[in-house]
Amino acid sequence: MEIFKTSESIQSAATHHPDAELRLLLPARIESLSDLLDEFPLSDLMHVIVMETGDTAQSLEIALSLPSLNYEAGHGLDLSDPAFVPSWEVCEDHAQWYEITFILSSDGFGVVVYVPKTCTDATLLALCERFAETPVTAAPAMEKPHAT
Repeated sequence: MEIFKTSESIQSAATHHPDAELRLLLPARIESLSDLLDEFPLSDLMHVIVMETGDTAQSLEIALSLPSLNYEAGHGLDLSDPAFVPSWEVCEDHAQWYEITFILSSDGFGVVVYVPKTCTDATLLALCERFAETPVTAAPAMEKPHAT
């Protein structure tokens, strides 16, 4: 798991991350905050977590200091329950990644988490697949492979 908490490290990941799709997604996410960047440093607006294939939901919860798979209401619902709602704001489906946004404070500070579709944590992957949305304004991203 890679965690980027400073403005410099987030900007560096956006331009130098080894994954080509992340080099498209990260700048698009930063650009979505451009109207605020004149007033606030990027690190005051968001942090970024890039999960690796073997990372787990539990390791994400530890990194976030909150139960990422938890439901909003706190009523003990099981993940398979139709009323289950994850604690994130949105999960977007991209070619090779799920992009999950958590808003952690009332001032809008958030953490953007990138989960690879090669994730080996079956619960986290199932949760992403179940709740992922197509981005409203698609970031310039890599093409999804065509089914043959």
